[in-house]
This record gives sequence, C-alpha cells and structure tokens, in this order.
Amino acid sequence: MEQKLTSAKDATSRVLTATDQAAMRLAYFQGRVRNGWNEFSDPSLARTQLREAQLQIQEALNALAEGDRIGWRVHEPDDD
Repeated sequence: MEQKLTSAKDATSRVLTATDQAAMRLAYFQGRVRNGWNEFSDPSLARTQLREAQLQIQEALNALAEGDRIGWRVHEPDDD
C-alpha cells in the first residue's frame, strides 16, 4: 500500500525515483531488441518493460498530485 506523503520534498523525491525507474525500463529499447527479421526478439519482455515503465510513470503522477495537495513552495526570482 502506498504511503501518504507529508511534504512536497517527499513528493519530489518519489517523483524523481519513479521517473528514474521508468527511464531504466525504457532504456531496454535502446539495446539490441530486434531479431534478424527486424522484429522484437522477445515481445513478452518488451511488453513487460513498457508496463513497468507505465506503472512508474503513474506513480510519479500520483506523487506529483499529492505534492499539489500538500502545496509546493514557490521561490521568487532574485531581485537584481
């Protein structure tokens, strides 16, 4: 079960962790994924990688929404 976040800092950490995990799953497609017929050599693994990336992206979106609920600190630009 997903823990409730208590700060925007926690939300930020969870978003970054989830997007890193999603990127790792999508990096699979940068490797050798095609066979001699120019088709996926392992469509099942490709599907798994995409589904796992999708879950991680959803986790990031959920954490971002939780951060919205908690409230983000807005930093004003420095006055020069």
